[in-house]
Amino acid sequence: MITARNILNGLLLLTAGAILLVGCVRDDRSDCRYPLPLRFTYTYNVEQTDLFDAEVTQLDLFLYDAASGRLVAQLSPDVDMLSPDNGLEWMVPPGEYDIVAWGGVVQRYRFSSMQSFEQALMSIRREQDGETVSQQQEHLFHAVCRDVRVTGNLLPEVVMDLHKNSNDVRIEITGLTETQREQVACSIRSANGDYAFDNTIRTQQPVTYLPEAGYTNGVASYDHTVLGLWPEDDSWLKVELLSTPVKSDGTAQTLFDGSLSELLLQKPGTNLDLEDEFTIRLEVKPSSSDSSVRVELYVNDWHVVDMNGGLG
Repeated sequence: MITARNILNGLLLLTAGAILLVGCVRDDRSDCRYPLPLRFTYTYNVEQTDLFDAEVTQLDLFLYDAASGRLVAQLSPDVDMLSPDNGLEWMVPPGEYDIVAWGGVVQRYRFSSMQSFEQALMSIRREQDGETVSQQQEHLFHAVCRDVRVTGNLLPEVVMDLHKNSNDVRIEITGLTETQREQVACSIRSANGDYAFDNTIRTQQPVTYLPEAGYTNGVASYDHTVLGLWPEDDSWLKVELLSTPVKSDGTAQTLFDGSLSELLLQKPGTNLDLEDEFTIRLEVKPSSSDSSVRVELYVNDWHVVDMNGGLG
């Protein structure tokens, strides 16, 4: 039987649910908190599938007032505690916001000036010399959503599809003697170590990426994890044998000294914004003409060019 008590209880339950939905009931709602539903993905990749679970292990979220650029809230959720579809409900004040998500900031990267959207930076950590960066395979991801309004009404889910900002570049060299392997100097230099929070590169100073070296089955390898590469950037690859003077001026034998991005783009169909794994192979062979060497150059197994004596 439906009684007055039953009707009253039902109304109380509906009222309580409405209060939970909007967060609070006040004339001034500036202190209220409302749910901002977010979901995180990483679909912009060669595999054309969502690789968030496989690649992103750390998240840092920043909520900025869209008009003033002032930081309103910050959150570093445990990725393992996200919902099964990598969703999160963030309780925030009412307002209109720009939301920034960084993924992968663990040891190799750092934030600065976060209180202002315009001034905030994500930077790679340099060594004490302020320029060189030791090798660490820590990948960086970013997403930003602009002008998101939180009013207390039900919001559609905001999908933050992360973009990968880092690349693995491996230099492989074959044909070296044991003595020559000990003389190899390999580095990548670029002005790409500082990102604004809108994901544009904000040049502070050049970065020199030093590799992690290895040797397996006759192949010397030099692994670099570098930040953004793009056509006509200033990235520069230099590979040389430091203690093997072969020129009249006594300088070392250069195996390669040129634009990294230009070299990578020699392979047809290369997309520097989408691809993130590159292998450059230098096959070193004696030159028949003099004491220098001949280098056959490959990018991801694509034969690019033969160079007598390298570039230098």
